[in-house]
Amino acid sequence: MTVAMRAAIYKDTQALMRYRFYNQVNREIETRKVTWKRVHGDVFRKPACPLLLSVSVGTGLQLLLLVYSTLIAAILGVHHYLTGVLFMAFPLFAYANGLVSSKLYVFFNGSNWLSLTFLSAFSYPLIINIGYYLISNLDPQLAKNLTGGSLS
Repeated sequence: MTVAMRAAIYKDTQALMRYRFYNQVNREIETRKVTWKRVHGDVFRKPACPLLLSVSVGTGLQLLLLVYSTLIAAILGVHHYLTGVLFMAFPLFAYANGLVSSKLYVFFNGSNWLSLTFLSAFSYPLIINIGYYLISNLDPQLAKNLTGGSLS
């Protein structure tokens, strides 16, 4: 009798444990679904300024390609011979900048193409040149140290 009672209690406790486990798993799944329903509106919403986002992504790709090409030239040991080519790589990679910027701007249904063109072409190089101009005029020795005397 006690063996049957113990087996029945063991079976019931195992069923209860499985029920609690599956109930907890179901609650976690439901929590994830509710959380995703709350968050997905923020994930897929249109950005506040798609023009600046497109320009930033395109220019970031352009700079990334420039860095990778410079690293590959340095790894191969030919960066001394390709100084002019690496100097021209920035305008050459502007093609990728324009392509990515325009595709992303089209994705966000942008319509101000002229602003996109001018911002992607001039915004970040202008910021860098103004920064160098300010550094070179405020502290010429610092500018000479930063560039190795090549741009002074």
